[in-house]
Amino acid sequence: MHKVDYQRVSCGAIIINDKKEILLLKRSNNEKFFTGEWELPGGGTIIGEDPKDAIKREVKEECNLDISPVAPIAIVPFTLDEEVVTQWVEIIFYCKLFNPDQAIVISEEHTDYQWFPLEQSSIQTLRPFIREIVMSFLESPFYNFL
Repeated sequence: MHKVDYQRVSCGAIIINDKKEILLLKRSNNEKFFTGEWELPGGGTIIGEDPKDAIKREVKEECNLDISPVAPIAIVPFTLDEEVVTQWVEIIFYCKLFNPDQAIVISEEHTDYQWFPLEQSSIQTLRPFIREIVMSFLESPFYNFL
């Protein structure tokens, strides 16, 4: 086990469209970690920020969407070992779009976005961390009400 220098909280958004597809963003090759990987919209909280406010802010910053966090569906710890070791605790929220027709405009942290079908074949192409989160959502009661 590594010595952990810092602990941070982040939030991720599971956003599903009316075709039962999940929104994922592709990280830029200029990012320090997970370059070129598909991920959920989201990011780190600011000290003192409510995680529900953080996910709304991060989704707006990263893809220009207005969302309403419905409920947390998973809490996922992970560690990044860079110059310092940081343990992250990510709260994954199931979120609803206020306006399904709102245009997606991605930030410079990302190079693309895609709506992935919630099917095993499309999910299997994702990195294990994201795949496990999506599988948790598919097993949650929220998926049954889509």
